[in-house]
Amino acid sequence: MVEKGKRSDWEERYIDTPLDEIPWELGRPKDVVVELMESGLISKKGSRVLDIGCGAGSNTVFISGAGYNVIGLDFAALALKHSVKLAEDNSFEIPFTAADAAALPFRASVFDLIIDLGCFHCMAEERRGDYIEEVSRVIRPGGLIQLTCFNKKGEPPEVASGFDEADIEALFSGNFEIEDVKDYDGESRLGEVMPFFTFLMRRKG
Repeated sequence: MVEKGKRSDWEERYIDTPLDEIPWELGRPKDVVVELMESGLISKKGSRVLDIGCGAGSNTVFISGAGYNVIGLDFAALALKHSVKLAEDNSFEIPFTAADAAALPFRASVFDLIIDLGCFHCMAEERRGDYIEEVSRVIRPGGLIQLTCFNKKGEPPEVASGFDEADIEALFSGNFEIEDVKDYDGESRLGEVMPFFTFLMRRKG
């Protein structure tokens, strides 16, 4: 049984499973990231982006190719090796960092945008507060976080939790304002369809 946020189990998924059989690794950027990067909400000039839970790097490499200064972060060492190779194959120099999303190794107010496609909803409940404090700390005032998580109306896998808009509002409202919410059928490499939410939130202050 996989426990939410248990580091060794996530690492083992990349060790034991071929990359093209890991459900969340699409081999291409996810549509919600493409839409945000092409929306014009984030200026390319001087903007810094953090991709939390970057996995094998498809979204991170796309963000870099779109002209943004991006860092990829994950705690699964093999996932980061895939990320580095993908960046090198595309001739990009992207820094990738092995770290815990609830203990980010960055200075305060350094990022204009944080992308999280499936990290938060796998955090153990007792660690969510630390995660929120950390992303709040490293995003500049007025910066954005795009948070994608399972919709609680579906049946999230055992390793994750589902949320609705009221849940996210209650958890993040101390530091963020929700600007946009989209619900959609999540993308899976194995053809499974699950309901997701994507929240776009702006850092207060």
